[in-house]
Amino acid sequence: MLVVVSPAKRLDETPARASDGTLPRFPEATGQLVETARGLDAGGLEKLMHISPKLAALNVARFGSIGSGAGAKQ
Repeated sequence: MLVVVSPAKRLDETPARASDGTLPRFPEATGQLVETARGLDAGGLEKLMHISPKLAALNVARFGSIGSGAGAKQ
């Protein structure tokens, strides 16, 4: 059972439109940071960012996929 409490008389249940993404504000600096991060392994990111090993491994995958999406400039 789904219960929604809303002060509105009618509730708009249409799904929200997904964002197409945004462009970085400083593309040159972003590119330099991504290239540096791509050169690090999970252990290096863990030490640099002071994060857990699991999060470091996730970020290695994320940095590896930046720029490989549809419409990305290579």
